[in-house]
Amino acid sequence: NGAGPGALVGISCERSIEMVVAVLATLKSGSAYVPIDPNYPPERVSYMLEDSRAPVLLTQSRLVDQLPASGAAVICVDNFDWSAGDDSNPDRKGESVYAIYTSGSTGKSKGAWSDHRGVVHGVMNYIAQSAMAKVHVESQGEVLTDQPCALVAVPLFHVTGLVPVMLASFASGVKLVMMYKWNPERALELIERERITSFTAPAAMTGDLVRVAQSTARDLGSLLTVGGGGAPRAPEQVRQIG
Repeated sequence: NGAGPGALVGISCERSIEMVVAVLATLKSGSAYVPIDPNYPPERVSYMLEDSRAPVLLTQSRLVDQLPASGAAVICVDNFDWSAGDDSNPDRKGESVYAIYTSGSTGKSKGAWSDHRGVVHGVMNYIAQSAMAKVHVESQGEVLTDQPCALVAVPLFHVTGLVPVMLASFASGVKLVMMYKWNPERALELIERERITSFTAPAAMTGDLVRVAQSTARDLGSLLTVGGGGAPRAPEQVRQIG
């Protein structure tokens, strides 16, 4: 189907287990991942597929009708048999992991590349941060018994969701709990029910979580770390923290 070492594979899926499988299958094949937000306008999707020359586009059945026509072979990951894959694990350190397209605010959108070596270094850095946080908590006399568990409410077509949240989870045994759409009340319910230990998101979302948590009786004692970035925190949120 054109996928394989050196190829680019477009993935346009909602945040779901199907998207995780699609990303892992793409990387396993030796191809690089081209993230395509299902909410992008058709002309932007057409440009990304044409510019990347992706021979394959992975998507979900419910999204097929909204995708523009292109030369890429469309495969629905929710109807695909993944059992016939290659079990080999070749060395791909210098090959590309993804090409994430820029916003295009200063010109035409461009694919920004990263290779396997760089992503692995990033993953190991995040794992080290988590280990240091665990050591700090335990030094305060707390005993951690919950399995590490991350709440995934950020897009997997951005570096934050893809590398420090999703890919790092496989290297450190973290359970992923996915939210299709952000809702702070629902997030607090999941933190309590699933014993979430970490949450990474932009300032607006973590601020939402703090604001709603201040008026809830839910047990949030499992939550050890809340991280994020990508945008400055609003002044009113900073004042609340102070």
